[in-house]
Amino acid sequence: MIHAHCLNDLRRFGVELLTGEADNLGFRVLCDLTAKGRELVAETYSLFSTGFRENWNNGSRRDPHVASVMLAEHDWRSIAIVGFALEGLTTILTDRGLFALEEGEEFKQAEYTWDKASDDAKLVAEAQIFRGGTWMKWPAFYGKPQRVFRGNPGHPHVGTRNTHSMSGRSY
Repeated sequence: MIHAHCLNDLRRFGVELLTGEADNLGFRVLCDLTAKGRELVAETYSLFSTGFRENWNNGSRRDPHVASVMLAEHDWRSIAIVGFALEGLTTILTDRGLFALEEGEEFKQAEYTWDKASDDAKLVAEAQIFRGGTWMKWPAFYGKPQRVFRGNPGHPHVGTRNTHSMSGRSY
């Protein structure tokens, strides 16, 4: 299981959190982007990848920094969801972060039924994860699953949800 809980966890996607310098509001922090990071941030927010500011640091020879951006603390969630989706990974959003399934892992959402007598939802089956060749209860320390995002790199349209699912028109 791969996790993401903060801006620093975006490093795997080419988003490098810098010194923690904030904007004048203390709301956004400075990040450098590799080419992969620039494309991911552009894809996440439906931007052209040519409109970013210049990078502050060089990065490595193998993966140089090519741009910079100021990101709010909560932006990690959107960027990680799109990043995992582009890798073809299923991602589970919980109240404790994001968890992307690795090869050989599967997830089943909890199942509920509506109890008309009490006018309330009744749990039928708890959320489960398949790993190590067996199904087990979703671990409580990962948090309560709230939403599932399924990566599908073989989708007939290019890109992510910035491509309208019905028409294929890109935004």
